[in-house]
Amino acid sequence: MKTLCFSENFRAFREKEGLTQKAIAQSLEVSPRTVSQWEKGEKLPTVPQVLLLSQRFGVPVEDLFYAEDTAPVQKSGMESLTELYKIGSGPSSSHTMGPEKACILFKNANPTAT
Repeated sequence: MKTLCFSENFRAFREKEGLTQKAIAQSLEVSPRTVSQWEKGEKLPTVPQVLLLSQRFGVPVEDLFYAEDTAPVQKSGMESLTELYKIGSGPSSSHTMGPEKACILFKNANPTAT
């Protein structure tokens, strides 16, 4: 199974090349703050930026976004979908039916999810 991890991969490739956030920002014509947000996982680059990064680092686009899982990782601090979207009455169906169906579909597709 592959895990989405752009922020970690991008930072690793940038550091491997010996580039600062400022240097990579200048080459992509974005602000250093934007690069920082990519590394924090707050934003993702645009498709043209991803293609430029792929060429710059000499890796396939997929390598920027994914890594092979070696073991399941339990992340802490985030509530599960069943806690975020509890079944029950709400002011509209978007607070009950949609989230309920999303939880059921997610749980069926990922039976080991917590």
